[in-house]
Amino acid sequence: MIPGGVRIFQPALDNATCRDRPALPAKGDERSAFPVALGIALSGHDLTPDFLHTHQDKREQLRRKRITGTIFLAGVMILSALIALHLFFITAHKKIRLCKTVWIKNWQELIKIFRLPISSR
Repeated sequence: MIPGGVRIFQPALDNATCRDRPALPAKGDERSAFPVALGIALSGHDLTPDFLHTHQDKREQLRRKRITGTIFLAGVMILSALIALHLFFITAHKKIRLCKTVWIKNWQELIKIFRLPISSR
């Protein structure tokens, strides 16, 4: 039972708009149960647990949020590691190509300076 005074639900509707709708319950108890049911249906589970959404349900929901957040964070970390690895290999490849070009140029200069014969194999 709800403590305090309870106001019975009496909507002020005109008959022209409510012809196709069912009539309101005749008993006062039935009419006063409607706002309670509507409040339960519209209540937010994040703020107040009720008899439909208990503390155990709220704890389970929080656990699911943590698991989802952890999976998302792990995915972001893996993605950033792959991007960093890709950038590392790109720069390493550029450095290797640069070293090969410098090495070839140095050998070409040595061949010119010392007039070394180039043998084809």
